[in-house]
Amino acid sequence: ACHQFFVCLRGACTIAVDDGRARDQVLLESPAIGLHAPPLTWCAVRLDLPGTVLLVLTSDPYDAADYVHDYDEFL
Repeated sequence: ACHQFFVCLRGACTIAVDDGRARDQVLLESPAIGLHAPPLTWCAVRLDLPGTVLLVLTSDPYDAADYVHDYDEFL
């Protein structure tokens, strides 16, 4: 149910996103660019540079029960 918004404050990171039908990768390397991930989007984060700082804003407080941790189960 949770929306997420990713902003790379320093450094660079790659966010792999997958909605179960299509996959893409988004490079975040500036705090001027963000990525919105709606509910039911699989996200995998790779920090590309040492010292990278990634801010993740969410629509709801963290609830472990709201997350799927197994990709096959997600599909």
